Amino acid sequence: MVVPDCTVDQLIADIESTDESTQTYAVYEDHEGSPNMDSEKTGEDVLVTGDWLIVTAEDGETTAEYDIAVGSNVTEIEVVEVTPNILSIDNVGEEITVTDPTTAGELKAQIQSTDGSTQTYTLHENDGDSPATAEIADATELNTTDWLTVESENQSQVSNLQITVTAPD
Repeated sequence: MVVPDCTVDQLIADIESTDESTQTYAVYEDHEGSPNMDSEKTGEDVLVTGDWLIVTAEDGETTAEYDIAVGSNVTEIEVVEVTPNILSIDNVGEEITVTDPTTAGELKAQIQSTDGSTQTYTLHENDGDSPATAEIADATELNTTDWLTVESENQSQVSNLQITVTAPD
């Protein structure tokens, strides 16, 4: 998986042979699930999901093909359709308000990425103005000042949302 806006040059610069042999690399656009050998990408061309990386071994004959996937760097969240526990989400202000009681597991089950990507959610107790390192177990009820940490699919971005627990209306 590569980060959004990754170029061919950036990808190739990050590749190393496992046995220190000389390899060559080429990136091609997709054509019906296979590399389109007439459509090579080079230099500053930006990679997209579905592009193909072809690695040729030092012998010039042995090749391996890798399907490229671009991972999302989105950390914004939204509620899953109907949610009994989440009252509001403010991605910009990094705050989330839930009803009392709400467990860590209930909260994680009721949120999703705004772009459909896979994110990682962990909950932490308050440690001053930031999340503590210890995670809150799924069965534990949340408290005001606990934190929800959202990590993007490609692990390049993290957001910490402070939790407010309020009595239901």
